[in-house]
Amino acid sequence: MSGTKPPSGSASDRLDRLQTTPRRRFVLSYLTTRRRAVTVEELVTALDAWERVHRDTDTSREQHRVGLRQVHLPVIDEADLVSFDSDADLVDLSVDPDRLSSLFDAPAHANPPAESNGAI
Repeated sequence: MSGTKPPSGSASDRLDRLQTTPRRRFVLSYLTTRRRAVTVEELVTALDAWERVHRDTDTSREQHRVGLRQVHLPVIDEADLVSFDSDADLVDLSVDPDRLSSLFDAPAHANPPAESNGAI
């Protein structure tokens, strides 16, 4: 919902750039499998559970919440892959979920790429 500037590159190019961050990849995969709008809180819960199983991290739920709201969701929204309504705290895909899921090599919730710098 930012819509302030047009996205650069194809949807596939934008997805490739976004997939380098495991948490963004998780969000896209999660939304693809849900096929409906979700609350930020639902994403926080899912991300927290996923990281406890798949990553060695001590990131708190509040850090996930802040990271999603202030960093990851606005970036994915800017890429026109999701619609993030920060006032309503809702996130939904802006692209066809079948098209997006076909671009994943593996589901993010199962096998995300390594994150080298540990940043949110």
